[in-house]
Amino acid sequence: MNIAITDAKLFSVIGVDAASFLQGQLTADVAALNPGEHLIAAHCSIKGSMVGLFRVMRVSDECFWLRVHHDIAESAFNNLKKYSIFSKAELSFIEEAKGFCLTSEYLESVQSSVSNTFFAAQIDADHFEFWTTDNEAQNRLSNEASESLEAWYEINVHAGIFDLREATQEKFIPQMCNLQAIDGVSFSKGCYTGQEIVTRLQHRGILKKAMYAFTLPQGNTPSIGDPLFNADKVEVGTVVMTSTTEKTSLLAVIQQSEREGPIITESGEALTELTLPYTLDPRLFESKR
Repeated sequence: MNIAITDAKLFSVIGVDAASFLQGQLTADVAALNPGEHLIAAHCSIKGSMVGLFRVMRVSDECFWLRVHHDIAESAFNNLKKYSIFSKAELSFIEEAKGFCLTSEYLESVQSSVSNTFFAAQIDADHFEFWTTDNEAQNRLSNEASESLEAWYEINVHAGIFDLREATQEKFIPQMCNLQAIDGVSFSKGCYTGQEIVTRLQHRGILKKAMYAFTLPQGNTPSIGDPLFNADKVEVGTVVMTSTTEKTSLLAVIQQSEREGPIITESGEALTELTLPYTLDPRLFESKR
């Protein structure tokens, strides 16, 4: 499988303070990454809501690549960059970079011929997010791309990984989209923007909403940001990621109190819940007092 990831942009954070700068802004423990390692991390407002979401890839000790959806690329980049003025870290878009989703077997055939200007981030047991600035590799992969972006979205839905878009920007705190379950939030690394709100919910509050995966018959596919309802037509959730291949798959943030009942779209189609590849800590949904 080879999918061209044409809906994202890549930017670099380079400098002696690159790690410490990102550590003080993003939700995950970025400084703990070794070169070649990666994770998902959010950038929050002071109120704890997500204004940016990135796959953070550590290329070297002083260089990180951050992938972001093009819907929010400019605003997310600018929200992060404004905090860098007192750090020895430079942020800039890598306009020449291109991304692809490759199976492990396909990746092996590419790595042997590409230069060192690439990063391969494993998504699940058989898929990698691959970014490169190597022109020859880009031409080959672009010519051989055989699947649509919908297949890329489906991989992410089944991996329980959402992507922040304009319609969902500043709508959710990280735990509502399960970032704590995929090492996207650290509760021990110290301060970052919005940390007080995020940590207070984890240790003192009750998480009233969380993200779950669903399928529904192919037809009226909801859009990202669309509401979901219970049987009484009361709004109980929000769509945050969709994919339509042979059938529609989606991720949605749902009120925890409504999970046992039917969840339906605005057009009346019932959703069938899928099993996520990770477990949500049940204590998040309980009172800590």
